[in-house]
Amino acid sequence: MGESGAFILGVMGTEYVGKTELCHIVQEQLTTKYGLSAYIVDEIVKASPHKAQKQSTTRAQQWILEKQQEMIEANKPLFDVLICDRIFLDNCFGYWQYAALKENIPQPVIESHLNTWGLTKTAHYVNLILNLQMFPATNKQMIDGYREADPIWREECDTRIRGGVEAFLEYSKTPKIFSLKSPIGKNGNDAAKEVQRQALEIIKKEVIPLFAFGEKYSPTFRLPPAEQ
Repeated sequence: MGESGAFILGVMGTEYVGKTELCHIVQEQLTTKYGLSAYIVDEIVKASPHKAQKQSTTRAQQWILEKQQEMIEANKPLFDVLICDRIFLDNCFGYWQYAALKENIPQPVIESHLNTWGLTKTAHYVNLILNLQMFPATNKQMIDGYREADPIWREECDTRIRGGVEAFLEYSKTPKIFSLKSPIGKNGNDAAKEVQRQALEIIKKEVIPLFAFGEKYSPTFRLPPAEQ
């Protein structure tokens, strides 16, 4: 870990695209192959005392956003890499925005909040984003006792998140966003494996060179100079 704290990797996307599994695969690679300390900031909604997803409110979603910021601040001095299972961008555009529209919050207020918590916080905290694209899934595949298991809801979330990605690309050149999508025709398991392969190649190319190389990659991370 360097003076700047942990390198923060965000893994984002709609429901049932393999974010959590990918976070654990990346963590395993970073620790066992490269000798880096890596910590997963779990999907915050799982610890929320509030109702989630379709039943969520702006209050509940704001709790998630603030808790995520708290978790990042608490852990970034302690590890070389933080891997965030969701980030401000998809939480804010995908889910806070849904609740805000449901509550008929005025559009200027929504836009201000998306700018502050979706765009600005992402640019401030996150160093690289893996955006997992949606692939076909049925409600039967998605049933796990936790998610909505609703393909239409999943697609609506994906549409809002895509809007967030487009807004962020106009807002800032950094961090880089890599949108990963499996070739059409692959089923859920094969699609996830293809996305995992792509993600690990990106980690190898974009993250590992930032750490000094000795007998193994040593924890001396430094952020590159900011673009003027």
